[in-house]
Amino acid sequence: MTFVGAAGSRLTSLIRRPDGPVVGSAVFAHCFTSGKDLHTLSRLARRRTEAGWLTLTFDFTGIGGSEGDFVNTTVRTEVGDITHAAVAMLERNAGPCLVV
Repeated sequence: MTFVGAAGSRLTSLIRRPDGPVVGSAVFAHCFTSGKDLHTLSRLARRRTEAGWLTLTFDFTGIGGSEGDFVNTTVRTEVGDITHAAVAMLERNAGPCLVV
């Protein structure tokens, strides 16, 4: 799935769906220069999915498969990207949403 981030760039993401009923949803944000495929982040998201959570991991603007220029990234733009990721989940009726 892709969604539009705070700066208007298309951000890449991965949604994991549980096999059974969904008990909640979670957005996992990676560390500053890593990406959605970071081993620790992927493992956390998989464990939540196994527990019934719909999870989303994504690449911030300018990281991994996401559009945009990393040189323009700030804490403010990353907070905006996280907010847009949560909204993307809520727009898909995947709330309430936990952000990690």
